[in-house]
Amino acid sequence: MGLFDGLMGARQLDKEKLTGPEAFAGILVAIADADGDLSDEEAGVLINSLTSMRLFANYGPDERSRLYDKLFTISRKRGAAALMASAIPACPPDLREAVFTRAVDMVLSDGVVEDVERKLLSQLKSALQIPDELSNMIIKVIQLKYKG
Repeated sequence: MGLFDGLMGARQLDKEKLTGPEAFAGILVAIADADGDLSDEEAGVLINSLTSMRLFANYGPDERSRLYDKLFTISRKRGAAALMASAIPACPPDLREAVFTRAVDMVLSDGVVEDVERKLLSQLKSALQIPDELSNMIIKVIQLKYKG
């Protein structure tokens, strides 16, 4: 049994399998939407992720808009944790460290780490099997990014 198997709504999401890019974006949307308040800084990290990565190179403005709509609808209807539970298994293995880094960036971007964000980030780290040493290094680098 996986870490997120018992979450309400996760079974319903099984019918809506996410592609690799949708899963990557879904993890970020879940983190951004965890506290129910998408800050300008979090939105900036999300938009930057979906416009600057090769993974989303074939996504034009309309495709990105549909992607945002799909993922935020899932998050709002079923919860950020359920979206993340569905997205993690579909996230390409070679992008797990990258999505964790972007998630940390998003959480730290607005200068406030809410308890629910901290909890989801911890669950994400565990589910993606990010080693402590690496996660600590990522957090320190992102903290330096926003220092001052």
